[in-house]
Parts: sequence; C-alpha cells; structure tokens
Amino acid sequence: MKKTALVFLRVLVLLTIVISFIFAFLSLPFWQVKNIYVEGNKILSADFIKSKVNIPFNENIFFFDRSYVLRKLFELPQIKSASVSLRLPNSIIIKIKERNPFAVVTVSNKYLIIDNEGYIIESIEAIGSLEKFFVQKAIDLPTVLNLPKEAIIDGNKIDPKAMKVIEFSFFKLKNFLKDSKFEFELKDGQIDLIIDGAFKIKLGVPEDIEEKSNVLSKILDAIKDKRTIEYIDVRVDNFPVVKFKSMLDNKQ
Repeated sequence: MKKTALVFLRVLVLLTIVISFIFAFLSLPFWQVKNIYVEGNKILSADFIKSKVNIPFNENIFFFDRSYVLRKLFELPQIKSASVSLRLPNSIIIKIKERNPFAVVTVSNKYLIIDNEGYIIESIEAIGSLEKFFVQKAIDLPTVLNLPKEAIIDGNKIDPKAMKVIEFSFFKLKNFLKDSKFEFELKDGQIDLIIDGAFKIKLGVPEDIEEKSNVLSKILDAIKDKRTIEYIDVRVDNFPVVKFKSMLDNKQ
C-alpha cells in the first residue's frame, strides 16, 4: 500500500513539474503577439478591423480570447463570415468574407445599403470612415423606394418575402434594361420602375414578373427613342399601355 502511494506521489510530482515546465515555456515573451494580419477585406480597412477586435500586442498568443474576437467581428454588419487562426510564434491571422452591396433601399426617409440576402450593410446617412465608400458605391446600385417599415425584421434585415421579389425583379429587369439606372418603387404591393429618372414602368403585383418582363422587352425594343416615353403600363395581362410625352414636352 505504501509502495503504491509512493509511486502515485512520484507520478504526481513528475506531472506537476512537466505542467509547470510547459506553462513556463508557453509564457515566454517569444509567444507574445507581435503581428495581426487581416485577409479578405475590401470594404473595411485592416486598421478598422484591428481596432474593433482590440487584441493587445504582447498578449500571449495561446491565451487570447478567440471567441471574443469572433464576436466583435460579427458585430460589424459588413462581415458575412470570419475565422481567426495562429501563425506561430507570434502572429494572428483574421480572415473575413464581406457582404457585397446589392441595392439601396429607402425606408422612412432613410437610405440603407443591403446585400443580396437582405442584410443591412450600412446607412448612407451614417457619419464615419465608411461613409465616402458607401455613398460612392450607392451611385451605381439599383434603388428600392418606399419600402414599408414592416419589411425590416430584427432591425438588420429585409423580410425574406420582400427580398425575394426585389432580387428576382432586379435580375429579370437587368436582362433588357442593361446599363439603365432604375429605381424600384414598392407601394401597397404594387411595383413601379423609374428608368434613368425619365419615364415610369407600372408593373403592378409581382406574381407575373417574368411574363411582364417579356412584354416590356418587346415594347422597349420597338421604341427607338426612349426619351419620348412617359410611362409603360403592363399591370393588366395582354393589355399593355404606352403613353408618350407630348410634343411640347419633347421640345423642352
């Protein structure tokens, strides 16, 4: 019995020595964080991301809180996915995938930039280091006007049903509008389009958007000078209406 206790004591002492040695080895200044690298960022600057996660230099590379860093990263609406890894002996690698701006949405007189999943990336009205980029980017994005407040869920996302209509409509309309700048107005379940700020297309309910797109394509192909159009109405199946501007308007 005494022999067994002695063996156990020796093993315990040996384990204590080994663990102490490992802990002392890992605590050497050699393992202190000296470099933080950010990869995959295009919208957010590396310095902005580093300031957000706030990893102290000289912190031990094995003991920093990785879950905290990830949590801080996902507080940024521009980030879709992220990972944090180590590069021994003293570097931390932050890899991110950003959300791509897809459209501008107006809700209650506020302009929001969303990605193709409906997540709100940024408010154009926001003042900060990102504002200039987003304002410039928004110029080239299709615009959704007058989206009801109820379409925003959890304060950070467009309702999936509304988003499905928006996304499908944009992709179908781009097939024949090509380089045109168009605004997408959603009101009382009805869709109107403003093309290049010059004329309106009345689409109505979105259910038959594909058929309406085909009708629109034929109408627009047949009209050489789009500046003469006041509006095109395809709300009623098989009865499209085209209204042209008056001669007086054209002269002006």
